[in-house]
Amino acid sequence: MKFVARVLEDLRRATNRRNEITGYLFYVRGLVMGYFITGEGSPGKVVDSEKRLRELENFYEKIKKEWGEDLLAIPFHTHSKGTIKIYGEYYATHPSEGDLETMIENQWKETCIFTPKYIINLKRTGERFRKVLLPYKGYKITKPHRTYQIHGKAYCVLPMKR
Repeated sequence: MKFVARVLEDLRRATNRRNEITGYLFYVRGLVMGYFITGEGSPGKVVDSEKRLRELENFYEKIKKEWGEDLLAIPFHTHSKGTIKIYGEYYATHPSEGDLETMIENQWKETCIFTPKYIINLKRTGERFRKVLLPYKGYKITKPHRTYQIHGKAYCVLPMKR
């Protein structure tokens, strides 16, 4: 999994806050091209806003027209510095029981948890989980690109029009 540098920088910066955020990553052919924040919460507890979920649908439809059927939306959230300070260093490299339960309840096959030290990439097959710790190494886009964004909520790189 690779990331557009701006996406990685924004989400890593979000882990420096006291509170957590949640949302969706936009993933195209092995590269995370963008994100949309759907909720904010306290350390250890974050939920989606119904209003933001509706806004996500509109945003997703717009960028799906640009990227096509290859575009996937992968859920994510942060384990912020506030969370780690309150609940312990363990959560800088591990998901919580609640994270695993949410994956099962929502039937998610994959999710990412951004912490100050790593990105925890979790994949699920049935009741089994596989965790990979990804260091923060950004992927730089060298080709010309356009962006679509909602300040403070969402950012996505779009392909150049032909």
